[in-house]
Amino acid sequence: MQKELLVLGGVSSIQSRHVYDQARAQGLRVVLTDRPERLEPAGQLSDFADEAHPLDFEDVSACLDWVSTYPRRELLAGVFSFKEKAQPAIAGLVRRFGFRGPGERAHECTTNKSVCRETLRAAGFAQPEMVVCRSGEAVDRAFAELSRRYRRLILKPMTGYGSESVFLLDSATSVAVALAQVRPSAERPFLLESFVQGREFSAEGVCVRRLPMVLSLTRKFLIGDRNFVECGHVAPADLAPSLSERAISLVQGAVHAVGLTFGIFHAEFWVCDTGEIVMGEIHSRPGGDYITHLTQYVTGIAYYGSVFAQMLCPEAGLVMLSSERYGAAGIRYFLPPAGKVRQIAGYDRLAEMPGYAGAELTIKVGDTVKPVCHSFDRVGHVLATGASAGEVDDRLDRMIMTVTIAVQ
Repeated sequence: MQKELLVLGGVSSIQSRHVYDQARAQGLRVVLTDRPERLEPAGQLSDFADEAHPLDFEDVSACLDWVSTYPRRELLAGVFSFKEKAQPAIAGLVRRFGFRGPGERAHECTTNKSVCRETLRAAGFAQPEMVVCRSGEAVDRAFAELSRRYRRLILKPMTGYGSESVFLLDSATSVAVALAQVRPSAERPFLLESFVQGREFSAEGVCVRRLPMVLSLTRKFLIGDRNFVECGHVAPADLAPSLSERAISLVQGAVHAVGLTFGIFHAEFWVCDTGEIVMGEIHSRPGGDYITHLTQYVTGIAYYGSVFAQMLCPEAGLVMLSSERYGAAGIRYFLPPAGKVRQIAGYDRLAEMPGYAGAELTIKVGDTVKPVCHSFDRVGHVLATGASAGEVDDRLDRMIMTVTIAVQ
């Protein structure tokens, strides 16, 4: 009988096609689940799967009950999700039904920033100094203490993604502004940690035969000016070979330290001007923002297929794609000012430009652009490939400048 892959939260205009194509290439039948309101408008996306069912991927009990009563449960080779909020359900299914996936320790480290920080610190990895705050008063106290040693601090949720509710604190006023927008509590604690001055990167990898293997390093670009939402990525990161090798070795050691032995990982880190590498968060899921596309463009490796192959055979290695491989690839996001869109020009010229690899614009004339406070607030992007990171950067600059989005 044909083995099956259960995908939680499987509707995604970015990820779905790659997941389903690479699952089928491994001979797997794809069982897609997602929330009803996401399945109904998905159209062709859900058609990629062999069957689709409504299921809330954030409801761990509902996911456990669904698999318990699934009539072909013995055919499930594994469960997979590219969503951060589906990881608790993945961990529950791994524990209950014995699917291959993150164990208890690895799950806690990859979904809880505080636990990740403390685990890496105990293993000898450089980490920001950190205080867990469960109230506004706790933030005030921690700021008073840490600001004696650090000029700038970061306030961020204990769990979360997309740079939502991340604040730079460097004065009593900035603390008051942050606490006017978020309310730390026992149910939603925040971290106050020292600001790391350095360039930001991520490592994209997969565990092979229980050992972490970095496939590619990605350079991260932020909007800046106290806004930590990402505005672009380029892979492979333009690092000196010796520094790149050191970063890869450090990341693989950190992934091992948190106990992750199966599946995909996305590990963040900073490279400081001193050459020190400071580990950030480690996730047991792929990176967002089309990072999986960039990784596959530059490595030729089937990122998802390599995991699915190991679901079927624990000794399987990396799976290669038949598509063309590029020297570098990148993405840049359109960042028009907030306001009502009155004109869009140049977007139709992008496809003719050298290195063009895709684009999307989610706004039209008459729509309102919101201030970017979360990655979901961005209104579109362009993808490019090239021979080097420098060439990709140049091509992305030209593409972004080609498109004019005028607002009022």
